[in-house]
Amino acid sequence: MARRRRTKSATGKSWLGFPIIILLWAALAFTMFYIHIVPAVDENYYRATPDESKSEICDTLSNNSILNQPFSYDKGIRGISVVLHTRDNFIEHGRLELTILDAQTQNVLRQATVSLSNISENTALDFVFPRALPATPGAQYLIEIVPMDLAPGTIFSLFLASGENFSAEASTINSVAQDAPLGITVLGTFDGLPVFYWIFAGAILLLALLIYGLVFVRGLQLHHAFLLIAGSLGALYMAVFLPFATPDESIHFGNAYYHSSFIFDSTQKGLSSYATTKTDVDGNAYFYNLPARKGDDIISDFGTKVFSFRDAVFLQEHFSDYPGTTSQTDASMYMQASAISPIAYLPALLGLTLGRLVGMSAVQLVLFGRLFNFLFYLFLCYFGVKLIPSHKQLLCVTALLPIALQQSVSYSYDTMAMGLTLFCIGYILHLALEKERVSLLDLLILIPCGIGLIFAKGIYFLVLLLCFVIPNNKFQKPHVALLGKIGLCVLALIGFISFYAMSIFGTGDVMSKKFTIDLLFTAPGEALWMFWQTIIAQGDTLFYTLFGKSLGWLDINVSALYAIAFLLLTLYAAIPAQNSPLLTRTMRRLCGFAAFLICFSVLIVSLTWTAHTYYETNQVLWGLQGRYFLPALPLVMLAIPWKQVSKESIGNGALGAAFTLNCMVLLSAFCICFTR
Repeated sequence: MARRRRTKSATGKSWLGFPIIILLWAALAFTMFYIHIVPAVDENYYRATPDESKSEICDTLSNNSILNQPFSYDKGIRGISVVLHTRDNFIEHGRLELTILDAQTQNVLRQATVSLSNISENTALDFVFPRALPATPGAQYLIEIVPMDLAPGTIFSLFLASGENFSAEASTINSVAQDAPLGITVLGTFDGLPVFYWIFAGAILLLALLIYGLVFVRGLQLHHAFLLIAGSLGALYMAVFLPFATPDESIHFGNAYYHSSFIFDSTQKGLSSYATTKTDVDGNAYFYNLPARKGDDIISDFGTKVFSFRDAVFLQEHFSDYPGTTSQTDASMYMQASAISPIAYLPALLGLTLGRLVGMSAVQLVLFGRLFNFLFYLFLCYFGVKLIPSHKQLLCVTALLPIALQQSVSYSYDTMAMGLTLFCIGYILHLALEKERVSLLDLLILIPCGIGLIFAKGIYFLVLLLCFVIPNNKFQKPHVALLGKIGLCVLALIGFISFYAMSIFGTGDVMSKKFTIDLLFTAPGEALWMFWQTIIAQGDTLFYTLFGKSLGWLDINVSALYAIAFLLLTLYAAIPAQNSPLLTRTMRRLCGFAAFLICFSVLIVSLTWTAHTYYETNQVLWGLQGRYFLPALPLVMLAIPWKQVSKESIGNGALGAAFTLNCMVLLSAFCICFTR
């Protein structure tokens, strides 16, 4: 009876978490909404459909000339942008007044003014209205532009649109018809942003309630809870970080797409400087087999580092465009490829191949390849968490760090490197601490893992050193087991050296004058000093890019408090829970040794791509980022001699905290991305 009462009481306390979650979520969501979303809707705008056609110009304008342009537009209008063309290349002072009228009633709807002081040629002029003109389906408008207060004798022109524009009707200047419509860019409003935000925030709330119910009320096992939480967060990260928003993703996509093309065209032999480009009879290069319309910029538009609400709307509008076949071509997509092995892109390669076989559209194809990459990461991390006998929560938290999740939903081969590292840690410690008898077959399972690590990022093969923590007496033939461990590491080392021979033992690129590993042997003191200076000068940046303050192209900067919170959470998650086996001193030392070698190897690799001139100017290694040290993080935590605690819920607590912090990071990243 007493046990039943305690169970009911505990269940009752657990149910109290649901209203608490709702209240906390409401406080956070409404705070973020009024701090970020409301000002963006009220004060900012985005370029809805820019027209880049500038092959013609209108007649000259001077003081009190009147330009008229009728057009129609169904969406909200925050302003109008036109491109100025000056005849004398410079305007000292003056202003342009723009008025939008109802084409039928001639009522003035909006007015705006821009200054022409010190304006040079080919300048975009943005007329921003105090209040957005609301969307009116079928509305017909008339733009009236009048120059005012120009210096005597000043004349200028505006660019006309020779291609697609909002109106096929030519503009007029003082009732004289021009050769084409005025080149207009409509500055769109953020009308749909609040709805988009609340849909996203609502999805987070529903997931939080579902996860809390299954994990803390129903007592879901830790590895199953991790699968649910990581899968949910991955979907949210994919929604926030649009295609090609992560470092070098366009190149990684080009590589994966290139390798998938061999299935459809076996005549491709060598890797060209660009991914799968061919030339048509007119001499125009095109991207082979891309399922998109000719001239469609659906994917090549994402060649920039700034992603916004406009990009999300653009993807949504073109999601189902033109389901293609393997015989379609496109003239717009032109992405650079590099000589990276297809092994590094196997998950994305599989997704792209299947997507092309079923005839997905361009946007669907890009997202489908990303999905397969993430599922592979999820699969590896799940089994790593499931197999590891202790510190399960440490692997969970490491896999759920924002920088790890952001990379896992991209085409980056960091996904394979990080996933394989966590799986190897979990699997090897399972063999060392939990499995009673170990066979050589168990070691052979690590061979494909080593191959994947070498071709993804070779330095992470050092995690295989952990196989020496497996006691030899667990094998039927201990001496054969020792030889097997040595052989596994030697094979990995040979593969690593052969793969990186050019950069490690090369004589250096004479043109770019880059450092090589030779510096460690010819001037070791100088090399170590370079490493030390880099760590001191960029320590804060490395820390932030390790725990996820800077995401995307490292320009999405959320609060530094999140990074500190994830650091504290990682330390907490490293404490072994009650009744879990403890690592021996030898195991901890080997974990620390492997972590040190990985970190030192990261510095060495950074040395090989740093040019002399860059180091002389900046006194740091070029391109070093905290995420490169991420696979060493769990090894560092395992090397610390922690003591067990008496709390059995440490795993679920760490997992719940990681989910909560990620939700806060996602809301912050959403506001940063979609309000700029």
